[in-house]
Amino acid sequence: MNTNKPRAFIVTNIDVFFLTNRKEQAQIMQELGYEIHVLAADTGRSAEITGLGFIFHELPLGRFGLGPLSIISNIFKIRKIYRDVNPAVIHQLGLKIILLGTLAGLGTKAIIFNTYTGLGYLFTINNLKTGVLRRILIVMLKMIYKNKRVIAIFQNNTDYNLFKKYGIINEENGYVIRGCGVDMKNFALTPFPEGDIVRVLLPGKMLSSKGIYEFVEVSRIIRGEKGLKHVEFVLCGGIDAGHPFSIQESQLLEWQEQGWIKWLGNQRNMTKVYQEADIVVLPSWREGLPKSLLEAGAVGRPIITYDVAGCNEVVLDNHNGYIVPFKDTAMMAERLQRLIEDRELRQRMGENSYEYVKEHFELYKIIDENIGIYNKYIHVSKV
Repeated sequence: MNTNKPRAFIVTNIDVFFLTNRKEQAQIMQELGYEIHVLAADTGRSAEITGLGFIFHELPLGRFGLGPLSIISNIFKIRKIYRDVNPAVIHQLGLKIILLGTLAGLGTKAIIFNTYTGLGYLFTINNLKTGVLRRILIVMLKMIYKNKRVIAIFQNNTDYNLFKKYGIINEENGYVIRGCGVDMKNFALTPFPEGDIVRVLLPGKMLSSKGIYEFVEVSRIIRGEKGLKHVEFVLCGGIDAGHPFSIQESQLLEWQEQGWIKWLGNQRNMTKVYQEADIVVLPSWREGLPKSLLEAGAVGRPIITYDVAGCNEVVLDNHNGYIVPFKDTAMMAERLQRLIEDRELRQRMGENSYEYVKEHFELYKIIDENIGIYNKYIHVSKV
Protein backbone atom coordinates (compact mmCIF):
# COMPACT_ATOMS: atom_id res chain seq x y z
CA MET A 1 0.00 0.00 0.00
CA ASN A 2 1.11 3.55 -0.74
CA THR A 3 1.21 5.26 2.65
CA ASN A 4 1.22 8.73 1.03
CA LYS A 5 -2.24 8.32 -0.44
CA PRO A 6 -5.49 8.51 1.51
CA ARG A 7 -7.34 5.21 1.31
CA ALA A 8 -10.93 4.60 0.40
CA PHE A 9 -13.02 1.46 0.75
CA ILE A 10 -15.88 0.61 -1.59
CA VAL A 11 -17.86 -2.22 -0.02
CA THR A 12 -20.44 -4.32 -1.92
CA ASN A 13 -22.00 -7.72 -1.40
CA ILE A 14 -20.15 -9.45 -4.27
CA ASP A 15 -17.34 -8.67 -6.68
CA VAL A 16 -19.69 -8.72 -9.69
CA PHE A 17 -21.82 -5.91 -8.26
CA PHE A 18 -18.73 -3.73 -7.83
CA LEU A 19 -17.63 -4.37 -11.43
CA THR A 20 -21.05 -3.59 -12.89
CA ASN A 21 -22.04 -0.68 -10.65
CA ARG A 22 -19.05 1.05 -9.02
CA LYS A 23 -15.96 0.35 -11.10
CA GLU A 24 -15.97 3.69 -12.93
CA GLN A 25 -16.53 5.64 -9.73
CA ALA A 26 -13.55 3.86 -8.17
CA GLN A 27 -11.42 4.73 -11.21
CA ILE A 28 -12.30 8.42 -10.91
CA MET A 29 -11.56 8.36 -7.18
CA GLN A 30 -8.22 6.78 -8.05
CA GLU A 31 -7.51 9.63 -10.48
CA LEU A 32 -8.36 12.09 -7.69
CA GLY A 33 -5.56 10.61 -5.61
CA TYR A 34 -7.12 7.81 -3.59
CA GLU A 35 -5.76 4.34 -3.02
CA ILE A 36 -8.86 2.21 -3.67
CA HIS A 37 -9.71 -0.84 -1.60
CA VAL A 38 -12.62 -3.09 -2.53
CA LEU A 39 -14.30 -5.26 0.08
CA ALA A 40 -16.67 -7.85 -1.39
CA ALA A 41 -17.40 -11.56 -1.54
CA ASP A 42 -15.24 -13.25 -4.16
CA THR A 43 -17.33 -15.11 -6.76
CA GLY A 44 -14.35 -15.64 -9.01
CA ARG A 45 -13.88 -12.15 -10.44
CA SER A 46 -11.63 -10.56 -7.83
CA ALA A 47 -8.70 -10.84 -10.25
CA GLU A 48 -10.47 -8.39 -12.56
CA ILE A 49 -10.63 -5.93 -9.68
CA THR A 50 -6.95 -6.23 -8.80
CA GLY A 51 -6.17 -6.01 -12.52
CA LEU A 52 -7.68 -2.53 -12.48
CA GLY A 53 -5.17 -1.44 -9.86
CA PHE A 54 -7.44 -1.77 -6.84
CA ILE A 55 -6.68 -3.70 -3.66
CA PHE A 56 -9.18 -6.49 -3.01
CA HIS A 57 -10.27 -7.80 0.40
CA GLU A 58 -12.66 -10.70 0.73
CA LEU A 59 -15.87 -9.96 2.60
CA PRO A 60 -16.31 -12.55 5.37
CA LEU A 61 -20.09 -12.62 5.77
CA GLY A 62 -22.63 -14.82 4.03
CA ARG A 63 -25.70 -13.37 2.35
CA PHE A 64 -28.58 -14.80 4.33
CA GLY A 65 -29.59 -15.88 7.81
CA LEU A 66 -26.92 -14.38 10.02
CA GLY A 67 -27.28 -15.45 13.66
CA PRO A 68 -26.19 -13.30 16.64
CA LEU A 69 -22.79 -14.98 17.05
CA SER A 70 -22.11 -14.76 13.34
CA ILE A 71 -23.07 -11.07 13.32
CA ILE A 72 -20.65 -10.27 16.16
CA SER A 73 -17.90 -12.32 14.54
CA ASN A 74 -18.34 -10.59 11.17
CA ILE A 75 -18.35 -7.12 12.73
CA PHE A 76 -14.97 -7.83 14.34
CA LYS A 77 -13.58 -9.31 11.10
CA ILE A 78 -14.61 -6.25 9.11
CA ARG A 79 -13.34 -3.93 11.85
CA LYS A 80 -9.92 -5.59 11.65
CA ILE A 81 -9.81 -5.08 7.88
CA TYR A 82 -10.74 -1.42 8.27
CA ARG A 83 -8.28 -0.79 11.08
CA ASP A 84 -5.41 -2.50 9.23
CA VAL A 85 -5.97 -0.23 6.21
CA ASN A 86 -6.91 2.93 8.18
CA PRO A 87 -9.13 4.45 5.43
CA ALA A 88 -10.22 8.07 5.16
CA VAL A 89 -13.40 7.02 3.34
CA ILE A 90 -15.68 4.00 3.61
CA HIS A 91 -18.52 3.74 1.08
CA GLN A 92 -20.86 0.81 1.76
CA LEU A 93 -23.73 -0.43 -0.42
CA GLY A 94 -26.62 -2.60 0.69
CA LEU A 95 -28.60 -2.82 3.93
CA LYS A 96 -26.84 -5.76 5.59
CA ILE A 97 -23.39 -4.44 4.72
CA ILE A 98 -24.39 -1.00 5.98
CA LEU A 99 -25.45 -2.35 9.36
CA LEU A 100 -22.42 -4.55 10.00
CA GLY A 101 -19.92 -2.33 8.22
CA THR A 102 -20.98 0.84 10.01
CA LEU A 103 -20.70 -0.79 13.42
CA ALA A 104 -17.24 -1.97 12.36
CA GLY A 105 -16.28 1.36 10.81
CA LEU A 106 -17.11 3.44 13.87
CA GLY A 107 -13.88 2.12 15.30
CA THR A 108 -11.97 4.09 12.64
CA LYS A 109 -11.67 7.80 11.86
CA ALA A 110 -13.19 7.36 8.38
CA ILE A 111 -16.16 9.24 6.99
CA ILE A 112 -18.75 6.52 6.26
CA PHE A 113 -21.10 6.85 3.30
CA ASN A 114 -23.96 4.34 3.17
CA THR A 115 -25.85 3.86 -0.08
CA TYR A 116 -29.16 2.04 0.26
CA THR A 117 -29.62 -0.02 -2.89
CA GLY A 118 -33.04 -1.09 -1.61
CA LEU A 119 -34.61 -1.75 1.77
CA GLY A 120 -35.17 -5.47 1.37
CA TYR A 121 -37.97 -7.73 2.51
CA LEU A 122 -38.33 -6.06 5.94
CA PHE A 123 -39.86 -3.06 4.18
CA THR A 124 -41.62 -5.12 1.51
CA ILE A 125 -43.50 -7.78 3.50
CA ASN A 126 -45.83 -6.88 6.37
CA ASN A 127 -46.31 -9.58 8.97
CA LEU A 128 -45.59 -10.05 12.68
CA LYS A 129 -41.99 -11.14 12.17
CA THR A 130 -41.03 -8.40 9.73
CA GLY A 131 -42.85 -5.82 11.88
CA VAL A 132 -40.79 -6.70 14.95
CA LEU A 133 -37.52 -6.86 13.00
CA ARG A 134 -38.30 -3.57 11.29
CA ARG A 135 -38.78 -1.81 14.63
CA ILE A 136 -35.47 -3.22 15.89
CA LEU A 137 -33.77 -2.10 12.68
CA ILE A 138 -35.16 1.43 12.98
CA VAL A 139 -33.80 1.73 16.54
CA MET A 140 -30.36 0.55 15.36
CA LEU A 141 -30.34 2.97 12.43
CA LYS A 142 -31.29 5.91 14.65
CA MET A 143 -28.29 5.13 16.85
CA ILE A 144 -25.96 4.80 13.85
CA TYR A 145 -26.92 8.15 12.33
CA LYS A 146 -26.41 10.07 15.53
CA ASN A 147 -22.73 9.87 14.62
CA LYS A 148 -21.84 12.85 12.42
CA ARG A 149 -19.30 10.77 10.48
CA VAL A 150 -22.06 8.56 9.01
CA ILE A 151 -23.90 9.78 5.90
CA ALA A 152 -26.90 8.13 4.20
CA ILE A 153 -27.43 8.10 0.43
CA PHE A 154 -30.71 6.85 -1.03
CA GLN A 155 -31.39 5.80 -4.59
CA ASN A 156 -34.97 7.03 -4.58
CA ASN A 157 -37.05 9.68 -2.86
CA THR A 158 -39.47 7.17 -1.32
CA ASP A 159 -36.79 5.55 0.83
CA TYR A 160 -35.31 8.94 1.73
CA ASN A 161 -38.66 10.27 2.89
CA LEU A 162 -39.38 7.06 4.81
CA PHE A 163 -36.14 7.41 6.80
CA LYS A 164 -36.97 11.05 7.50
CA LYS A 165 -40.45 10.05 8.66
CA TYR A 166 -38.96 7.56 11.13
CA GLY A 167 -36.53 10.21 12.37
CA ILE A 168 -33.47 8.23 11.27
CA ILE A 169 -31.91 10.94 9.10
CA ASN A 170 -32.44 14.60 8.21
CA GLU A 171 -31.30 17.09 5.57
CA GLU A 172 -27.87 17.26 7.21
CA ASN A 173 -26.93 13.60 6.84
CA GLY A 174 -29.27 12.22 4.15
CA TYR A 175 -29.11 12.62 0.36
CA VAL A 176 -30.74 11.21 -2.76
CA ILE A 177 -28.62 10.05 -5.71
CA ARG A 178 -30.81 8.14 -8.14
CA GLY A 179 -29.04 4.87 -8.79
CA CYS A 180 -25.59 4.00 -10.08
CA GLY A 181 -26.19 5.40 -13.56
CA VAL A 182 -25.70 3.87 -16.98
CA ASP A 183 -22.79 4.49 -19.35
CA MET A 184 -24.50 5.85 -22.47
CA LYS A 185 -21.34 5.20 -24.51
CA ASN A 186 -22.20 1.50 -24.31
CA PHE A 187 -25.77 1.98 -25.53
CA ALA A 188 -27.59 3.53 -28.46
CA LEU A 189 -31.16 4.12 -29.54
CA THR A 190 -31.80 0.82 -31.30
CA PRO A 191 -34.49 -0.02 -33.90
CA PHE A 192 -37.13 -2.48 -32.82
CA PRO A 193 -36.78 -6.09 -33.99
CA GLU A 194 -38.33 -6.97 -37.32
CA GLY A 195 -41.00 -9.61 -37.69
CA ASP A 196 -44.42 -10.33 -36.26
CA ILE A 197 -43.33 -11.58 -32.83
CA VAL A 198 -43.59 -9.01 -30.02
CA ARG A 199 -41.17 -9.85 -27.20
CA VAL A 200 -41.94 -8.73 -23.67
CA LEU A 201 -38.89 -8.94 -21.39
CA LEU A 202 -38.53 -9.13 -17.61
CA PRO A 203 -34.83 -8.78 -16.66
CA GLY A 204 -33.85 -9.72 -13.11
CA LYS A 205 -33.11 -12.49 -10.69
CA MET A 206 -35.71 -15.23 -10.48
CA LEU A 207 -37.31 -13.98 -7.28
CA SER A 208 -40.98 -13.64 -6.44
CA SER A 209 -40.17 -10.09 -5.26
CA LYS A 210 -39.20 -9.21 -8.84
CA GLY A 211 -42.81 -9.88 -9.84
CA ILE A 212 -42.18 -13.15 -11.65
CA TYR A 213 -45.56 -14.64 -10.66
CA GLU A 214 -47.35 -11.47 -11.77
CA PHE A 215 -45.46 -11.55 -15.07
CA VAL A 216 -46.69 -15.10 -15.67
CA GLU A 217 -50.22 -14.02 -14.77
CA VAL A 218 -50.03 -11.20 -17.33
CA SER A 219 -48.83 -13.73 -19.88
CA ARG A 220 -51.87 -15.89 -19.11
CA ILE A 221 -54.13 -12.89 -19.71
CA ILE A 222 -52.43 -11.82 -22.94
CA ARG A 223 -51.66 -15.19 -24.49
CA GLY A 224 -54.50 -17.15 -22.90
CA GLU A 225 -57.55 -14.94 -22.39
CA LYS A 226 -56.76 -12.46 -25.18
CA GLY A 227 -55.39 -15.12 -27.53
CA LEU A 228 -52.41 -13.03 -28.64
CA LYS A 229 -50.13 -15.93 -29.50
CA HIS A 230 -47.64 -13.72 -31.38
CA VAL A 231 -46.52 -12.23 -28.04
CA GLU A 232 -43.53 -13.90 -26.36
CA PHE A 233 -42.88 -13.39 -22.65
CA VAL A 234 -39.18 -13.66 -21.83
CA LEU A 235 -37.53 -14.01 -18.41
CA CYS A 236 -33.82 -13.23 -18.27
CA GLY A 237 -31.93 -13.86 -15.06
CA GLY A 238 -30.48 -16.56 -12.86
CA ILE A 239 -31.78 -18.41 -9.83
CA ASP A 240 -30.64 -16.86 -6.55
CA ALA A 241 -30.32 -20.02 -4.45
CA GLY A 242 -30.85 -19.43 -0.75
CA HIS A 243 -32.72 -16.16 -1.15
CA PRO A 244 -36.02 -16.19 0.79
CA PHE A 245 -37.92 -15.20 -2.38
CA SER A 246 -36.10 -17.57 -4.76
CA ILE A 247 -38.16 -19.36 -7.43
CA GLN A 248 -37.25 -22.97 -8.12
CA GLU A 249 -35.90 -24.04 -11.50
CA SER A 250 -38.62 -26.71 -11.72
CA GLN A 251 -41.30 -24.00 -11.55
CA LEU A 252 -39.64 -21.96 -14.30
CA LEU A 253 -39.33 -25.01 -16.53
CA GLU A 254 -42.98 -25.90 -15.89
CA TRP A 255 -44.12 -22.43 -16.96
CA GLN A 256 -41.90 -22.69 -20.03
CA GLU A 257 -43.32 -26.12 -20.92
CA GLN A 258 -46.84 -24.70 -20.59
CA GLY A 259 -45.95 -21.93 -23.04
CA TRP A 260 -46.40 -18.97 -20.72
CA ILE A 261 -42.77 -17.84 -20.68
CA LYS A 262 -39.36 -18.41 -22.21
CA TRP A 263 -36.54 -18.48 -19.66
CA LEU A 264 -33.07 -17.43 -20.86
CA GLY A 265 -31.20 -17.85 -17.56
CA ASN A 266 -28.19 -15.59 -16.96
CA GLN A 267 -26.90 -13.69 -19.97
CA ARG A 268 -23.58 -11.81 -20.08
CA ASN A 269 -24.56 -9.62 -23.04
CA MET A 270 -27.61 -7.86 -21.64
CA THR A 271 -27.44 -5.09 -24.24
CA LYS A 272 -28.28 -7.66 -26.93
CA VAL A 273 -31.13 -9.03 -24.79
CA TYR A 274 -32.67 -5.55 -24.49
CA GLN A 275 -32.21 -4.88 -28.21
CA GLU A 276 -34.08 -8.09 -29.06
CA ALA A 277 -37.04 -7.07 -26.88
CA ASP A 278 -39.92 -4.78 -27.82
CA ILE A 279 -41.20 -3.94 -24.33
CA VAL A 280 -39.60 -4.25 -20.89
CA VAL A 281 -41.76 -5.05 -17.87
CA LEU A 282 -40.59 -5.03 -14.24
CA PRO A 283 -43.37 -5.74 -11.71
CA SER A 284 -40.90 -5.57 -8.82
CA TRP A 285 -42.24 -5.03 -5.31
CA ARG A 286 -39.56 -2.51 -4.32
CA GLU A 287 -36.17 -1.38 -5.64
CA GLY A 288 -33.42 1.06 -4.91
CA LEU A 289 -33.20 2.29 -8.51
CA PRO A 290 -33.36 -0.61 -11.01
CA LYS A 291 -30.41 -0.50 -13.39
CA SER A 292 -32.23 -2.99 -15.61
CA LEU A 293 -34.82 -0.31 -16.43
CA LEU A 294 -32.11 2.28 -17.07
CA GLU A 295 -30.43 -0.07 -19.54
CA ALA A 296 -33.78 -0.83 -21.17
CA GLY A 297 -34.34 2.89 -21.60
CA ALA A 298 -30.81 3.39 -22.90
CA VAL A 299 -31.56 1.20 -25.94
CA GLY A 300 -34.93 2.86 -26.43
CA ARG A 301 -37.56 0.49 -25.05
CA PRO A 302 -40.89 1.41 -23.45
CA ILE A 303 -41.26 0.27 -19.85
CA ILE A 304 -44.14 -0.91 -17.69
CA THR A 305 -43.61 -1.10 -13.94
CA TYR A 306 -45.37 -0.85 -10.59
CA ASP A 307 -45.88 2.37 -8.67
CA VAL A 308 -43.33 1.38 -6.03
CA ALA A 309 -40.09 2.79 -4.64
CA GLY A 310 -37.35 3.06 -7.23
CA CYS A 311 -39.31 1.77 -10.22
CA ASN A 312 -41.61 4.79 -10.40
CA GLU A 313 -38.62 7.14 -10.74
CA VAL A 314 -37.48 5.63 -14.04
CA VAL A 315 -40.85 5.93 -15.82
CA LEU A 316 -42.99 8.96 -16.55
CA ASP A 317 -46.48 7.56 -16.95
CA ASN A 318 -47.79 7.71 -20.53
CA HIS A 319 -44.48 9.26 -21.69
CA ASN A 320 -41.85 6.53 -21.79
CA GLY A 321 -44.10 3.77 -20.52
CA TYR A 322 -46.73 3.10 -17.90
CA ILE A 323 -46.84 3.01 -14.12
CA VAL A 324 -49.57 0.77 -12.72
CA PRO A 325 -50.78 0.21 -9.14
CA PHE A 326 -48.97 -2.45 -7.14
CA LYS A 327 -50.19 -6.00 -7.93
CA ASP A 328 -52.75 -4.75 -10.49
CA THR A 329 -52.05 -7.37 -13.16
CA ALA A 330 -55.29 -6.57 -15.00
CA MET A 331 -54.19 -2.96 -15.60
CA MET A 332 -50.67 -4.12 -16.42
CA ALA A 333 -52.08 -6.45 -19.07
CA GLU A 334 -54.31 -3.68 -20.45
CA ARG A 335 -51.40 -1.21 -20.71
CA LEU A 336 -49.21 -3.90 -22.23
CA GLN A 337 -51.85 -4.70 -24.83
CA ARG A 338 -51.84 -1.05 -25.92
CA LEU A 339 -48.13 -1.27 -26.65
CA ILE A 340 -48.39 -4.68 -28.28
CA GLU A 341 -51.00 -3.46 -30.76
CA ASP A 342 -49.40 -0.11 -31.58
CA ARG A 343 -45.85 -0.21 -32.97
CA GLU A 344 -45.76 3.58 -33.40
CA LEU A 345 -46.63 4.02 -29.73
CA ARG A 346 -43.81 1.64 -28.79
CA GLN A 347 -41.40 3.58 -30.93
CA ARG A 348 -42.42 6.97 -29.54
CA MET A 349 -42.25 5.82 -25.93
CA GLY A 350 -38.96 4.05 -26.61
CA GLU A 351 -37.42 7.25 -27.94
CA ASN A 352 -38.70 9.08 -24.86
CA SER A 353 -37.10 6.41 -22.64
CA TYR A 354 -33.74 6.93 -24.30
CA GLU A 355 -33.89 10.72 -23.87
CA TYR A 356 -35.08 10.49 -20.27
CA VAL A 357 -32.30 8.11 -19.23
CA LYS A 358 -29.69 10.14 -21.10
CA GLU A 359 -30.77 13.35 -19.37
CA HIS A 360 -31.20 12.08 -15.82
CA PHE A 361 -29.22 8.87 -15.31
CA GLU A 362 -26.02 9.11 -17.35
CA LEU A 363 -23.23 7.34 -15.45
CA TYR A 364 -20.78 10.21 -15.07
CA LYS A 365 -23.52 12.59 -13.95
CA ILE A 366 -24.32 10.16 -11.14
CA ILE A 367 -20.62 9.80 -10.28
CA ASP A 368 -20.30 13.59 -10.11
CA GLU A 369 -23.17 13.66 -7.63
CA ASN A 370 -21.39 11.11 -5.43
CA ILE A 371 -18.13 13.05 -5.61
CA GLY A 372 -20.02 16.24 -4.81
CA ILE A 373 -21.28 14.73 -1.56
CA TYR A 374 -17.78 13.45 -0.80
CA ASN A 375 -16.45 16.96 -1.24
CA LYS A 376 -18.76 18.27 1.48
CA TYR A 377 -17.05 16.03 4.01
CA ILE A 378 -13.63 14.92 2.75
CA HIS A 379 -12.68 17.28 -0.12
CA VAL A 380 -11.93 14.49 -2.63
CA SER A 381 -11.10 16.84 -5.48
CA LYS A 382 -8.34 18.50 -3.42
CA VAL A 383 -6.53 15.31 -2.43
